[in-house]
Amino acid sequence: MKHYLAIDIGASGGVMLLVGRTASAGDDPRTDRLVTEPVYRFENGYVSRGGHDCWDLERLLAEIETGFAELAKRGIAPVSLGIDTWGVDFVLLDENQEIIGDSVAYRDHRTDGWPERLADYVPDDELYRVNGLQRINFNTIYQFMALRETDPEQLERARHFLMLPDYLHYRLSGVMTNEYTNASTTGLLNARTRDWDRGLLARLGLPTDIYFEPKAPGSQSLPLVGRAAELLGPGSRIVVPATHDTGSAYVALPARDERTVYLSSGTWSLIGDILPEPVLTEAAMRANYTNEGGYGGTIRFLKNIMGLWLAQNLRRELFPGVSWDDLEARARQSRCDLLIDVNDTRFLAPESMSREVRAYLAERGQSAGIEDIDLVRIVYRSLARSYQAAVEELASLTGKDYHAIHITGGGCRSDWLNRLCVEATGLEVHTGPAEGSAIGNAIVQMLADGEIRDLVEAHALVRRSEKIGRYPVS
Repeated sequence: MKHYLAIDIGASGGVMLLVGRTASAGDDPRTDRLVTEPVYRFENGYVSRGGHDCWDLERLLAEIETGFAELAKRGIAPVSLGIDTWGVDFVLLDENQEIIGDSVAYRDHRTDGWPERLADYVPDDELYRVNGLQRINFNTIYQFMALRETDPEQLERARHFLMLPDYLHYRLSGVMTNEYTNASTTGLLNARTRDWDRGLLARLGLPTDIYFEPKAPGSQSLPLVGRAAELLGPGSRIVVPATHDTGSAYVALPARDERTVYLSSGTWSLIGDILPEPVLTEAAMRANYTNEGGYGGTIRFLKNIMGLWLAQNLRRELFPGVSWDDLEARARQSRCDLLIDVNDTRFLAPESMSREVRAYLAERGQSAGIEDIDLVRIVYRSLARSYQAAVEELASLTGKDYHAIHITGGGCRSDWLNRLCVEATGLEVHTGPAEGSAIGNAIVQMLADGEIRDLVEAHALVRRSEKIGRYPVS
């Protein structure tokens, strides 16, 4: 069996997933399955440096090397490997290919106020017609403007710009590239040309010549060098996947038809559709929908919703050691029917999520008698209601009559949230695979290698191999 290694890194942790296929294309489909095995899992999180929340990239590289060592111990040399992460965050390199400053994390407060301030340079409607991105304060364009204001010398010294998975690939291969799906989250890309908009960059006083041409997922094959090559051997290479984790997750979704809404559910909830071209209308801008790059030249037309980040923080603060199943069972017994706006920016990076939710309720005269477990129920029900609103907006913007939602990512393991989603939206819900980003990452590698013919075959494999749940409308 050929093996392909997907390295899927999120803000709170990563997984190195080994993926293979039991039978070759054209063999008996009853025995033709994807085989997935987690090789190594590791934690991730911010570190404080220079007054900012930053990523420890050296530790991430060390964790990846530990996973490679585990494969070497077992005598497994994957055909290829690829890394996907979240979007928007980046590193700058100088003329000696050394990092300038730190890789500041997207939840850092340095971008506070910049979405509003940028309108002094480029009006909101004009900016949306260029980059098609949802206005959300951590986009790379706002990070660049904050850096230009507080430390312009870093931008002046910069000779190369790499998104985080680009940088990790560079450290393993010695080759610098920019991959399209992650580059599309920056706000610096033109949504129509799918290339860096140097006119916009010049207008904002930002560097115009530090970028590589954004390459499509699956189109780049890079050699391994150094310790990675020693551990995995000369036969393994990097095949650059859809390096934005949601871009990879959408590859793995076994869509049933064009009337299905896609939801990648985890720390963030990203809900939307796959379209051939961006939607750059005023209505899309006002609904705060984003146009991000997808596999095969598609556009992921979606909305970012704060997601299970709120519940993760409540669990850490108030219910340490309590399993998710037990926590959700307790919250289901609550009778609290209050709701919050989960996309309120106050919930992006609070010192205490529980205090922030209580403050939100108090400002509305709704805090009396609220128990800790009620906060969890409020978050789950509010998430489901936010999905309802997003689906209604999506239908209005695309002109489609949606009849189902397909949920992937770790959040699809929550039976309660899935049921709340059916109740709120009135749509049938399908779930799985839970490791959607890693599986989609591997699928792109297998497509590039010819191990899978096309996405139709890939999705048939996913349906046969992974647990796909169904929640009908009662």
